[in-house]
Amino acid sequence: MLGRRLPALLAFVCVGAACMLVACGDSKPRPPTKAERAETVPFAGRDAAQVLSAFPSDQRDVLEQAETITLYTLNPTPLRDGVLSPEKERFRNYGVLGRAEIKGEDGHRRLVEALYSGVRGEGAGPASCFNPRHGLRFVKGAETIDVLICFECTWVYIFGVGATKERRMLFGPGVKPVFDSAVRAHSLAEDGAK
Repeated sequence: MLGRRLPALLAFVCVGAACMLVACGDSKPRPPTKAERAETVPFAGRDAAQVLSAFPSDQRDVLEQAETITLYTLNPTPLRDGVLSPEKERFRNYGVLGRAEIKGEDGHRRLVEALYSGVRGEGAGPASCFNPRHGLRFVKGAETIDVLICFECTWVYIFGVGATKERRMLFGPGVKPVFDSAVRAHSLAEDGAK
């Protein structure tokens, strides 16, 4: 009895397998949803849980998928309205000494990894000095995140998307060489004081 049905059964199995190969073989994986991305940190360094709590998923989305990233070197003295300054360009009310667009996935990855690995927690009060000499701007579509970094007092101010428009957090000084390397690689002017 099985002998008569075996060719039909084999044909059925072969047709089914061929259909599955055609249906699955050429399909592209779907991109993760925003909720799925909220659970993963592709650029995270040492402590993914700390990064997840420090950067909401909408901010991580802009940081990790930015179409343009601009690195700034800044005059650490905030500009005041009506006061003339030698710097013609401003970034978050600080005079711009130099700026460069970061090109390529490698440069993007290094700066975001440094930002993530530098996170040490939310800051509660005002910074002890806050003389930012480094700035970053991440742009994805109509969304922008600006980051001001002071390595003297290890504070970072983040402006941009999310429920909180300005956030302050403590930052580890161990990532400063990454930023200094990027500044040197792009021959950006610095103010000299460290």
